[in-house]
Amino acid sequence: MTIEDNKQILRRYQEAGNANDLDAWDALVAADLVSHNSTPGMPPGLDGGKMAHRATLAAFPDLHYHVSGQWSVAGNQGTL
Repeated sequence: MTIEDNKQILRRYQEAGNANDLDAWDALVAADLVSHNSTPGMPPGLDGGKMAHRATLAAFPDLHYHVSGQWSVAGNQGTL
């Protein structure tokens, strides 16, 4: 996978989250994802991430994520 591939995956993930199209995450994130920063009380894996996202949007309905600057995915680093 190239750095550009990783950037595109990150952009698609962010766009899906901002559109609240969490079904799109199924193609981008492994269902058995292990998060080391998960929300307490949420189940593990992708389902827990989706639940946390929905809970956050319920509290902050105008929330919109924007990733810029430095990032790192699987040892690849770059700038968005």
